[in-house]
Amino acid sequence: SSRPPCSPRFAAGGGRAPKHHSIAACLLLPKLVAMEVTLVDAGSLPKGCLLSVKAGTTRRQGAADTGKFKLVFPKGIPTAEPFKVDCLAPIGGTSMFMDPNQDRYDVELPNPDGSNIPLRFTLCVRDPNSEKAPPVPVPPAAAPLDKLHGV
Repeated sequence: SSRPPCSPRFAAGGGRAPKHHSIAACLLLPKLVAMEVTLVDAGSLPKGCLLSVKAGTTRRQGAADTGKFKLVFPKGIPTAEPFKVDCLAPIGGTSMFMDPNQDRYDVELPNPDGSNIPLRFTLCVRDPNSEKAPPVPVPPAAAPLDKLHGV
């Protein structure tokens, strides 16, 4: 028999009914079934891309690999609005050696548009339980006013 989302103790027959519904309602209402999303056909998706699916307030992502792609959501279709799908394609990558005495890593990747200006960014990789304060993020560089206003 299908049970609604009651507290485990009440659903097992012990304790009092939650204030929001009666014992009869808890035993008779259908339980919201989790939702599963699978990839049936990858079609023309780029090789190596990820599919990111947002159903309601929950986001899941995985490699767009037919037969292996399966995302499970805690709430069913009635609560899946908005339902959004994003295709995330890799534009570059690198491998790095981690140094236990270092927490800041400057990364440079070739620019996918073929220009000589590489993609540059800095990562902080650290133990979140460390007593050392995390670095303060640097705000993105502001665009020159002439670019913003078309001057």
